[in-house]
Amino acid sequence: MSRGSLYELLDQFITALDESYISEEAYLKYKKQVNGCLAILNGYINYLKKAKSSD
Repeated sequence: MSRGSLYELLDQFITALDESYISEEAYLKYKKQVNGCLAILNGYINYLKKAKSSD
């Protein structure tokens, strides 16, 4: 669910860029932050999967 929410957020940033609500510079900044969050989240999910399988 969390990954889906991050992808929805990214989609909203794309729409905001397309509608000229934000600049391309702002979009790239937000996209980088979302991608960073996705990397952390994916790492955490992998950690939980490994912890569960080692039980």
